[in-house]
Amino acid sequence: MSRRIVSLGCAVSGALFLLALAGTLTHAQAPPDTFIGPGQGWTPVNEGAFGLGTGADSSYSCEEGFEVLVYDGRLYVGMEADNSLGARLWRTRDGIRVPVEQSNWEEVAADGDGNPFGVAYKPQNDHIDSLAAFHGALYASTANRSGIYSGTLIYSSATGAPGSWTQVISAGFGDVNNQNFKDMVVFTVEDTDWLCGGTANDAAGAQVWCTADGSIWTQKNADGFGTVSNTLIASSAVFNGALYFGVYNPEGGQVWRTTDLAAWTQVFTATDRSRVEIAGSLNGYLYIAPGALSGLHSTDPPLRLYRSVTGDAGSWSELDTPLDDDPHNTRTIVDGAAVYNGALYLAVMNATTGVEVWRTAGGSGWTQVNNDGFGDAETFAAELLPFNGHLYAWTSNYVSGQQVLRAAFPFCQAQEITSTGKFIFPGVRAALTFNVENLNTVTVCVYPGAFPTTQIDGLPLARHYEIGCEPAGGAFTAGLTLGYTQAEFNASGINNEHTLYLARQEANGTWGSCAVGSHDATSNTVTCHDVTTFSTWAIVGTQGIPPAVRLTSATTRNERPSGWLWIILAAAGSARGLRFRQRRRCTLRSKTCLLTT
Repeated sequence: MSRRIVSLGCAVSGALFLLALAGTLTHAQAPPDTFIGPGQGWTPVNEGAFGLGTGADSSYSCEEGFEVLVYDGRLYVGMEADNSLGARLWRTRDGIRVPVEQSNWEEVAADGDGNPFGVAYKPQNDHIDSLAAFHGALYASTANRSGIYSGTLIYSSATGAPGSWTQVISAGFGDVNNQNFKDMVVFTVEDTDWLCGGTANDAAGAQVWCTADGSIWTQKNADGFGTVSNTLIASSAVFNGALYFGVYNPEGGQVWRTTDLAAWTQVFTATDRSRVEIAGSLNGYLYIAPGALSGLHSTDPPLRLYRSVTGDAGSWSELDTPLDDDPHNTRTIVDGAAVYNGALYLAVMNATTGVEVWRTAGGSGWTQVNNDGFGDAETFAAELLPFNGHLYAWTSNYVSGQQVLRAAFPFCQAQEITSTGKFIFPGVRAALTFNVENLNTVTVCVYPGAFPTTQIDGLPLARHYEIGCEPAGGAFTAGLTLGYTQAEFNASGINNEHTLYLARQEANGTWGSCAVGSHDATSNTVTCHDVTTFSTWAIVGTQGIPPAVRLTSATTRNERPSGWLWIILAAAGSARGLRFRQRRRCTLRSKTCLLTT
């Protein structure tokens, strides 16, 4: 097979995507001797408010994004649509690994009449309040419209498909004052898995409800943890064998925890902030974020951040961060933080300049990784979630509607190039062997689990790469070797490991194949020889599992109905999320054609 790469020179900067570690790498610590690179900027991947429009009031006011989850290989985002619509739940379509546009999404909560989960009374299911996966099913809770007391509801579905949802509780667990049910989480006690969440209840105080089987739900705390002014459970986390809940109290937000769902201990009180969000854990620390109730008022105080190794009362240390340099950074929201590629990302609400996303790899140093408001000051809040190697932000904007944005931030490793010969980048499992070089440094970065975001021939492994060097015009000739894991290959759908080769993205966005390459299945490496330019790279295979595709156009070679067709196939959304056009022969007796890629 002839493969040829054309163009010379060295990119100014870059990164190499390489899945170098096993496991769920979006939650892994950074490999040794690596740093987090600048990555790819934030890109919108849907229309504002998913194209639903503003409704009769001609405004997106008070319509927000609620809840994010990855379930069964799809990204789900819950929302509050116009009052005439109620709750809506969107997910990526089957086979879409990297959504890029509105057509990659489908809505799954509304019935044929547009009623959320089949309930015509829209204030009952005003918005999605929580999402969770539990024992092979997807659970979605809904919240009442503000000022309406009809009780939260929970629905479950094995598939998440429209029309597949079953109501699993009575309204409000029997108390209509339970208007919300937030931040469901799975917690294990003595080998029994429990699905738990917390309510908002202004009358009796917030309640924790849990189920071990999805149908029988039991309250696990005293109302308000014994104090009626603890009216809202805002967020949850499991850390070091304990379940934590962040609680709203007008006199000071609190954090409560349990190890057995029977005894509860208050472990934190924010005397000057009314609510506490659990931000997540990183490198053995649990992070919490006391902030304002709303975050949108000019008088709201700025956000504070604390962390603890044990989570015990008295163990929390306040962090000195640049977040408080702006007094309008008032709070984060439920799911406003995520651990991704070895760092904690925190979306901070700001009603003046727009939401800010900050990152830390260890708590002491923080870096902002978006433009304020993602370029729009009206975008005031965001929820964050990793999905297939990218980081997604589910944002709220009262002017243009909710929007999903995608970014990626890699692990990078840099080396000084002092001579010809071999240079190994162990942190990203790459190597360069220079025959000729006039360079100072080379930077190689890896985006674990991330497919290329532009069309590529063949089947790429779930990662891609960029390499950069200094000086930008430095000349070189080298062999480039990239490694992969066997687990990566096994999940790729490629059925012949010996077809793997390296492909490089050209300046015009197209992909060229390595002209002279080699593959070592023993060491799980692929090499491209005589490389003279760096850019975006991918490991690609040429054989895969034949996917069934839809017939879009056909021409016959004869006029007999039972004859063969030469079919021009245009398919999108295979199990690998690829798009392709190929010419294959199929029988007229079948409505689908197996395409061998």
